[in-house]
Parts: sequence; structure tokens; C-alpha cells
Amino acid sequence: NRLQMNVINSVYVDPNNLKFEEIKILGVLQEITTVTVSLNNAVQTSSHNITYYPTEKVAHITGLQLELGRSYTIEWTQQQTINERFDCYPGIDPTQEKCEQLGCVWDQAPSDPNSPSCYFSSDNIYSIGEVEYSSSGLAANLILNSANTRANDNYTAPIGTLRLEVKYHTNSMLQFKIYDYQNARYEVPIQLNLPTSPTSTSEGRLYDVSIQKKPFGIQVRRKSTGTVVQHFSFVLQDHLNSYGYHPFYMALEEDSNAHGVLLLNSNAMDVTLQPTPALTYRTIGGILDFYMVLGPTPELVVQEYTELIGRPVMPPYWSLGFQLCRYGYRNDSEVAQLVEEMKATQIPYDVQYVDIDHMERQLDFTLSSHFTGLPALVNKIKGEGMRFIIILDPTISGNETDYPTFSRGVQNDVFMKRPDSNDIIYSRVWPFLPNVQVNESLPEQTQIQLYGAHAAFPDFFRNSTVEWWKREITEFYNNPTDPSKSVKFDGLWIDMNEPATFMNAAFGGCRNEILNNPPYMPHLGFRSEGLTYKSPCMEGQQYLPDGTPVRHYDVHSLYGWAQTRPTLE
Repeated sequence: NRLQMNVINSVYVDPNNLKFEEIKILGVLQEITTVTVSLNNAVQTSSHNITYYPTEKVAHITGLQLELGRSYTIEWTQQQTINERFDCYPGIDPTQEKCEQLGCVWDQAPSDPNSPSCYFSSDNIYSIGEVEYSSSGLAANLILNSANTRANDNYTAPIGTLRLEVKYHTNSMLQFKIYDYQNARYEVPIQLNLPTSPTSTSEGRLYDVSIQKKPFGIQVRRKSTGTVVQHFSFVLQDHLNSYGYHPFYMALEEDSNAHGVLLLNSNAMDVTLQPTPALTYRTIGGILDFYMVLGPTPELVVQEYTELIGRPVMPPYWSLGFQLCRYGYRNDSEVAQLVEEMKATQIPYDVQYVDIDHMERQLDFTLSSHFTGLPALVNKIKGEGMRFIIILDPTISGNETDYPTFSRGVQNDVFMKRPDSNDIIYSRVWPFLPNVQVNESLPEQTQIQLYGAHAAFPDFFRNSTVEWWKREITEFYNNPTDPSKSVKFDGLWIDMNEPATFMNAAFGGCRNEILNNPPYMPHLGFRSEGLTYKSPCMEGQQYLPDGTPVRHYDVHSLYGWAQTRPTLE
């Protein structure tokens, strides 16, 4: 942190008394807090100003008075501002001991209570070796500096066999991917709409990519403005529930251009914003697979992004109408009366729903004895120009003696099982046990705990499950044995497909402590309960359409997506 200005020839005397007034320092990783100017080893009084640009990593020192013909020494000190602190121990109950075991800095009471007490003292422990450039991208291996490796346990040890690949897919879209080139890891099993081969050109690309070798980083700059739209720096470790999430964001740049970034990763994660400005991803599995679209307008960002992942389904016109839905209809007569009263009062009304009340003990593809008139009611409503929607939950009761949906599911091997066994994973959801008298005066959750059946989870990735699910839907719509029981619904409302349960984990508990209570637990609302809070066991075995086994741990957030496809089809 020193600039030495030595005069080689001091004979010249400048008649205009010219002076150096400003200096720009490039590649500054932390903010410069003080600058000292010395002349002949004597510190000089200096009324300078320091401006730091964290995105560009540039410090601009102005107000200097360095006379030509004299030798000066400029020295500066750097200090991480509180806004630049990246949380080094985001887990539960950080302490100074835990923090320093990771090689990080501890500050018991930071001036900003929103900033972390335990933070990284420097950038990441990776550097880049030789970069392999091509017309369509670049690639390089990452080098782990073992001397700076944090003292983590085996499950969170930094990976020493990482590779970076950057692909310039189109003039407005690029991908950068970091993966373990020696040990295969789970990757999201969804094909994006990528060109067969990159179509970008060096002249047409909206972006430039540069690699910072040590410490490792990636910078993406917009060509037209020179704006650094992203500067990615990584601290990479292997961290071995609600509805699925969508890790995409759009950002407006200072000049009103826009870009978007997708992280193609389906594992549980945190995404944290801080005023550096910076965004931190912490994911507990998979790989880092980023896609960036450059717009430059927000409208173009959306178009480019949906071209990549697929356009939204065009909803039917009638679904834009007024809809009425609630939980707790007691019978089909109540629904029929409601329809007539809505018409009599001339309240705009296009679509009617029924919730799980219409089912026998909340069993999918059944009709309660209180809703035997539902098929005729649906036909009547549709004959008057309205539409009807019913609900379906994914879980299927395994306690029935005569329940074709479950028996056909077992026959077709559609349910999620424990690994390396033929044991179906069961938990409590909505279905009630057969042959019991339910005390309906009790609170709903108490009823479920007392009377809840063993509910199995269909694995909607499997080809056999897809065909089974389509058959069950089709036969509920067109009853093959009694057409009068056909329910001619117009739409399906699929619910509870996080997948959610009304007990933690499963009957008989879970078998893999690391997967269900990982070394780092993301902020999912009930961190102390682990990943199985109101969810099935993470070691549950699922199978992709090509037969590849995957853990529920990796595809939990894709469960609803996997159920949606065959339901729509």
C-alpha cells in the first residue's frame, strides 16, 4: 500500500508551478481510510479527499499538491467498512470461539446491529490457474490455497477440485458454472432452452467478462456503458420448507439499464442482501450454475429470461373471471344454495370451487356421502355457463382396504421410499383413518394427530407416477364404472405440494442425521427443527425419468413443479 515517486533528474524547474492533484488506484479490494504524504521522509500536511468505488474496486484520491521535480511517498491504509462485512458464521448461536475456528474476525457489538459479528477477514481462498479462452467462452481450474483453508469439519471442508466454465450463449445471455470436476454432484434435472451451440459474436455481445485470478472473481461489464453489472466473488464450501422458490432477480443499474440473474440450484438456500451493495447466496447442495441476461430494458430482461426457462402457460379466458372458494362446505346442498343466492343477488360470479370437504375422509379421487350430488351440481353449473374447480392433494392414504388409487400406486411403484429398501415413507397429512369416529368438536390439528392416516408421497419425477396420476385424474373425470359419478371439473387446484406434512419427518423417524439436520441450516423459519419441519425425510429416494436416483434433499423444492406438469398434461 505504497506509491513511491522518485525524481530521476531534478535540474528542471517548472515555471508554471504544476502539481499532481489526483491519483486513481485500481484493484483496491477494501476501502482506503487514511492517506499519508511524505517528502524526504517527512510527513506533509495534506488536505486531500478519498472516494472509494466498491463495485469497480477503485480508490480516487483528490486534493493532492505534489510539486513536479520533488520525490514523494504516498502510503495508505485499508479497512473493511461495516457495510462490506460478509457473514462468516450465519449458523445458529455464533460465538467468538466458533468464529475464530473458521479463521474469521469477531466483533462482539458492531456499530450497525444488522451487520454480522463474525465476518470474513479477506476475500476467498481460491485463485485461478491458467485460463483457457475460446470464441464462445473460457474455462479454468480453481486453486485452493490450503494454507488459508478454514478449520471446518469434514462436511463443510472447501472443495479442492473445482472448475469454472463461462459460456457466451447469445449476445444478451451468458452462463458461468462452477462444479467439482472429480466428484459428480447433483445438478438440477431441468433442461433450459439453450442454443445447441453458442450464437454470440465478439462484436455483437452486450457484455465483456474478465477474470480476477487472485483472489478468484468474475466481473461482467456492460459494453455500451462500461458499467460493472456483476462482480462475483466466491467462498465455496460443501454444505452437506415451504413452497419451491425461484432464485432469480432483476436489477436496475444506475443508468436505468436492467439485467437479470438466475441461479439454477434447487437445494435449500439463503439469499442475503446488504448495502455494500452485495448479494450472498448460501446453498447446501448442488453446484453453482448462474445465467445472466443483459436486457437492456426490464421488458427485454423478462423476454430473455422466459425464453431461457420457458414461457408461462396462457391461462384460459374464463379463469380471469370472478371466483369463489372456501374451506368448510358441509355438503353439496350448501354449495348449490350458495350458487343460487349469488345469482339472485346478481354478484358477478364465474367460477365455483370445492375444497377437500367433498372427499371421503380427505382421500383424493373419492366423494363424501355428503357430496354424492356433486357430479350433477357441476353439470348444472356448467350448463349455465359457469366453471368448476376441485382440489387435489398429492399424498395418498395407505390405510385403506379398498382404495384403488393407493393399490394401483403400489402396483406401479410410484411412492417415495427409504433408500435401499422397499419401505414407503409415510407421514400425516390430510387423510383420516378408516373405521374411526372423528370428534369434529376438537381443533383441526388435534383431529389430524388423533385420526391421521399414513400418507404416502408420490414421486412425480418417475414415468410410472406420471402415467398413474393421469389415469386417476381421467377416471375421476370420466368414471369408467358409473358415468353418473363422473365429476366434469374445468380445473384442478393442487395444494400441499411443498410437500407439506402435519408432523415433522415421518412415521418411524428419519435415518440420515446429516441430511435432515445439515451443518448449515438455512433461515426457513424453524431452524432448530431442521429440514424436516412439516416435511418428509430428506433421505427419501426419488427417481428421474431416465432412472437416475436423487435424494428428496436435492429435489424437495421441485416437488410442486414435478406434480404440476402431469396435472396440466
